[in-house]
Amino acid sequence: MKVIYPKPLKRGDAIGVTAPSSGAEESLHILLSKAKENVEAQGYKVVMGETAWTQQKGRSAPKEKRTEELMSFLLDENIRAIIPPWGGSFAMEILPLMD
Repeated sequence: MKVIYPKPLKRGDAIGVTAPSSGAEESLHILLSKAKENVEAQGYKVVMGETAWTQQKGRSAPKEKRTEELMSFLLDENIRAIIPPWGGSFAMEILPLMD
């Protein structure tokens, strides 16, 4: 089996932020905003998903919404990397829903 590594990110590339598990609760929005500003200051574009900003009982949104947003980021040719804002304990819930 051959491992294929992606090309390194370069300035101008887009980084998607989506929450397939936990999003940031409101008290942490300032940190999320500051992180976005810092990454943009380094020359990258940041695409923030809605789920990054929400938190409902340990999850960013219902599993269907989390799946939809992650899949849209994965299929977007302009997004070169995807990172979550927080956590990961509930990401397993979306695996059966992914195409």
